[in-house]
Amino acid sequence: MMPYIMKGQNLPQACGGSKVRYEVDEIQGSVFQWEITGGTLLKDNNNSIDIKWDSKEGIHSITVTQHNSIGCQANPVYGYVMITSPTLTLGGNTTICDGETDTLKAKTNYQSITWSNGSREPFILVNQQGYYKAEATFPGGCKAQDSIYLAVNPKPAFSLGKDTIVCDGQDITLDPRIVASNYLWSTGETTQTISLKANRDKIWVRITNNDGCSSVDTIQIEPCSVNQLQKLVPNGFTPNNDNDNDTWRIDVLVKYPDASVAIYNRWGQVVYKTDKNYPSQGWDGTSNGRPLPMDTYFYVIDLKDGSKPMMGSINLIR
Repeated sequence: MMPYIMKGQNLPQACGGSKVRYEVDEIQGSVFQWEITGGTLLKDNNNSIDIKWDSKEGIHSITVTQHNSIGCQANPVYGYVMITSPTLTLGGNTTICDGETDTLKAKTNYQSITWSNGSREPFILVNQQGYYKAEATFPGGCKAQDSIYLAVNPKPAFSLGKDTIVCDGQDITLDPRIVASNYLWSTGETTQTISLKANRDKIWVRITNNDGCSSVDTIQIEPCSVNQLQKLVPNGFTPNNDNDNDTWRIDVLVKYPDASVAIYNRWGQVVYKTDKNYPSQGWDGTSNGRPLPMDTYFYVIDLKDGSKPMMGSINLIR
């Protein structure tokens, strides 16, 4: 029902920016003159008007004066409207790191709220980059909206490599190969690269980029022993020319240039042998240039350092 102008009484509260119709009883032959403050007259229908109220809060007035059919003017009829323009504040745009979660909630009091994801809870947990909006209803029925942008920055992507061993008192240099604003190693060092000998503890580094996001990686560096070395010998490979695990590589043998490697088939025949300098690219699964069939083969690796030769099996899969 449309509000009526009633002398000496307040009109219903209105929301800033809302469109409202006000009217008086129609009297045949009469002309009504309207005056308003704090709003825009959208349409004058003689005994009713449509107003769009300004967003500024405060008391605004409506005055209507009747002129009858013979030109007589009645006393003005007036009323007051309390304009309410609540605001919803979600705060400034915010930033998190990939994998983290932020909590969004309004910083103003309200009666109820609806978020752009459909939630009606007082807060929402977010982790995806983008805009988040909310609309709140305040006492009296007025509504307000606000939005906030969540930026998600990436964490540093790097690797210290696979666990390895260090032999004969040699040093190993660890380099994450990434430029960042901060490095913190488990050894206490803060440089991009560090050099160290075998350590039975795991070595880790925490890297923080310019956005303040951090990542951690670890590596195990153990002293040489036949048992440890044999853990680094692959037990299978797939020489099918797909550039993935195509050769039987034993990277650690680069430290043992005098080591010999012999590979046997299930009948004890030698299908591959090298007395020194096992190739860095590894064995390609051929014998005298011819591809060997899929089967289980057996290896003997002699490091030529006085230790017991290592023996085991290889699964050649095509």
